[in-house]
Amino acid sequence: MDDLERQSAEALPNLKQFCRELLSLTRTFDLQDHDLTKKDHFKFVLIIYLYRQCSHMNAVLKLENHRDSTLIVRSMLEGLLQLIWMANDPTNRAYRWRLFSYVHDWRVTLERRKMGIKLDAEHLKRIKSALVEHGIQFVTKKKQKTIDLKKELDAWKNPFVKSWFGMTISELANHKDVQGSTLYNSNYSFFSRIHHWDTGSFQSVIERNGNKISYLPASSQELATSFATAFQCLFQTAVLVNTEFGLTYCNGLNDLRHRYAMSVIGIQPPEDLIEGE
Repeated sequence: MDDLERQSAEALPNLKQFCRELLSLTRTFDLQDHDLTKKDHFKFVLIIYLYRQCSHMNAVLKLENHRDSTLIVRSMLEGLLQLIWMANDPTNRAYRWRLFSYVHDWRVTLERRKMGIKLDAEHLKRIKSALVEHGIQFVTKKKQKTIDLKKELDAWKNPFVKSWFGMTISELANHKDVQGSTLYNSNYSFFSRIHHWDTGSFQSVIERNGNKISYLPASSQELATSFATAFQCLFQTAVLVNTEFGLTYCNGLNDLRHRYAMSVIGIQPPEDLIEGE
């Protein structure tokens, strides 16, 4: 066992405990009084993202030492990158997130039409009307100059970008408003290799002995990376929620941050932890 593997094994119990404490703390966040009828799109998205991050963290803790926790943490990291980007222009980007639902509905409509399913005329009219009004922002900048969006929709085409943020995950991570290149190049790339069944992802997973192949358990280093990344994703989401909603969990978050940093630095320290205000 090399030094990093040994240090990771020693850190794992603390990492898991910090993740449990963080999940317990975020579950006490009182967001029930928020009026969702108000057009505060960023708060709406924050509630949804926080609940999903909590759900993911709960799953990671239940999986304990299972390698598949990396697949869940990959999703947590992708959500965090999106949220950091959104937080730099919360009004416009959160509204953009919600408007992209029309693009989703349009794609579902195209699939239903392709399958020969009868379409609801009023529903179709609402989707097309919304996309004519708002859809241009979901078309590539190159096409925006020349496209006739109504004509494209009438021809049952799908001229829209793949994601609501209009970039690849790599581009999002390296965006000046996110600055998550370190996380992406190390953690996210590693998690993605497992997610996509990349040949290289099996290097540390299998062991050959003659005609026998053994599927090895996750290494302590791999597990430490997963739990540390999960902690960062939920922590930064919790800080954004605490700040945006004016909650009173600053002391609890800062205490947890301090104890975590003191215990974990040198194994897989979170990048750019945000203090509550």
